[in-house]
Amino acid sequence: MSISADMPRAAQTLGILGGGQLAGMMLPVARRLGIHTVVLDRAGSPAEALCDEFLEGSPLDREAVVRLGARAGIVTFEIEGVNADALAELEALGVTVRPSSSVIRTVQDKGLQKEFFSGQGLPTAEYALVESPAKAAALEHLFPAMVKLRRGGYDGRGVFAAATPADLHGLPALPVVVERRLKIEREISVIVARGADGAARAFPPVEMVFDPKRNQLDYLISPSPAPQALQNRTVELAIQVADRLGVVGLLAVEFLITAGGEVWINEVSPRLHNSGHHTIAGARTSQFEQFLRAVMGWPLGPTDLQGAAC
Repeated sequence: MSISADMPRAAQTLGILGGGQLAGMMLPVARRLGIHTVVLDRAGSPAEALCDEFLEGSPLDREAVVRLGARAGIVTFEIEGVNADALAELEALGVTVRPSSSVIRTVQDKGLQKEFFSGQGLPTAEYALVESPAKAAALEHLFPAMVKLRRGGYDGRGVFAAATPADLHGLPALPVVVERRLKIEREISVIVARGADGAARAFPPVEMVFDPKRNQLDYLISPSPAPQALQNRTVELAIQVADRLGVVGLLAVEFLITAGGEVWINEVSPRLHNSGHHTIAGARTSQFEQFLRAVMGWPLGPTDLQGAAC
């Protein structure tokens, strides 16, 4: 299917790539706000019964993404696994994509993420981009290390601990990011909403506690018990990252904090995030409403907490 710049699209129709749990939790909020939604995903996805229109297909398929773009004035996504080239094509034809194709292209590749952080002078752990195990032999100074697949890893998948360069020989895929392993005291997440006008508001930082075997978020504590000065620093950095990326929507910024109080940016996600679910009842504006406000071009809501949450 092709799309032309003069095809009629409802300005207040929101097209969503991905119909998983995050979209499923957002859609009742969209209906309450009067936003007409069209979701693209496989049949049987959680969002299928909750959206106004459902298109069966893959968010990675160019033709399917173009079909969605023909039905919506604004296109967004609930997962990073989308076709960035197709989103750029939609943008060239006048479809508003939020966050933009350039943002998702950077975030989809953890190597590009790291290069963005270092190029912007943002604090991130020392790293190297490795395309073959043989090249890792010269990186002894980075070990012990955390090794991350550049593409496709999420929720603890695609992340491996490596004691020596020889451990890279057993990896299932390359290329990877090899990152010097820090001695971490705590991990913090800050979710920033940024509007089309550049206005930004951050939710208060939350403490993330991970399952040590799965390397997945087990539970979070809000507000974070970290010292206030440290929390202020993470919020400041999170807003800087959102501004420099040019995000319109939400950006979750995950931080690694050392025992000495050093703050390092770990990873970012330009979407709704598991570290923000407490905002449904714990903040004056939930992350789901805030996300919709940002991508629709509406004023952002207040982000102050209504109480403690876990």
